[in-house]
Amino acid sequence: KDRPLAPKPPTRNEMAVCPKGPLSITCADGDSPLTTLEAPCAWAPELEIVRPGSVAPGERGDPSLGISVWFLAHRLREDLGARPGETVLQLEPRIRARSLYRGSPDAPSVVSCPRDGLPGSAYVDVVPLENWADPGDPGNGEPAAELPCVGPATVMLSYAWSYALDNIVATLEAECERRRPRLDPRKVFVWMDALCVNQHRVKDRAARGEPVPFEDFRTAFTERIDAVDELWALLTPWDKPVYLERLWCCFELAYARRQLGTAVHLLLPAAEAARFRRLLHSAEGINGLGTIFRVLSGVKVQDACASVPEDRRNILQEIAPGAHDARALAKSCAWLNASVV
Repeated sequence: KDRPLAPKPPTRNEMAVCPKGPLSITCADGDSPLTTLEAPCAWAPELEIVRPGSVAPGERGDPSLGISVWFLAHRLREDLGARPGETVLQLEPRIRARSLYRGSPDAPSVVSCPRDGLPGSAYVDVVPLENWADPGDPGNGEPAAELPCVGPATVMLSYAWSYALDNIVATLEAECERRRPRLDPRKVFVWMDALCVNQHRVKDRAARGEPVPFEDFRTAFTERIDAVDELWALLTPWDKPVYLERLWCCFELAYARRQLGTAVHLLLPAAEAARFRRLLHSAEGINGLGTIFRVLSGVKVQDACASVPEDRRNILQEIAPGAHDARALAKSCAWLNASVV
């Protein structure tokens, strides 16, 4: 998550697969933001546009809304036309496409953001308010229509945009299953920046050469961490987590660890957890343990990267205030490195 909210703009006529037919995302040039969408997808619900400033807690446009694990597992990939292995970064243009138009391909209309009234919204603001379960789906014995797909976020997912959507969704499902009955995937609402931040606004600013200030990102992430019950940090691969190489991810983890009201859970995708267990119980014996110890001792948050130099300076000051040289920085980050291990 290295300035994850401002990925590379799509090129002219970048194609995306959609269950309702192909989409063509058209840009004026390679550096401009998304401007038009040919043959918009028909699944998007008819929305009641809310005037900016009139959003009440829990209503569309509330920045604290998350998406249910059930919807992420059973509808998101279909809605985005996601192919196996596609990453969040690769899917970002389609996330914006789904939140730009609504209605049928024959009579499309532009989605207005309930937060500011401008064209294009966050993806969470176009997710149906009702569950899309098939008729007769028993779920947990409750009528599907009474279980919404969006609601006040209970979990913030901390992850990297280079992760495959399949891995992310499967890991969320597995965590809910592991902790049943306390965690019901229909009632666990996840805040993911790619889906819950209005990416159109980020792209608009980038097109104008105005990067989002550090303090804006910081506020968005810390407010969400303060509001949720848990932060789930997704680490993969286990022996060299991309997560720990992204300074914004490390910032989220460090901030959450310092909040008494926020529980932090480090999650491994099933394949990575199995790989770890195989090494732990392998015939390599002490050599296998040595490999594990070498990996864990190599966790160094202070070496994580940020694409914007100012972000790196600001985040390291947040994590390790007052550390002005490499030795002091390593010492100040030791508590976070140890907490990951």
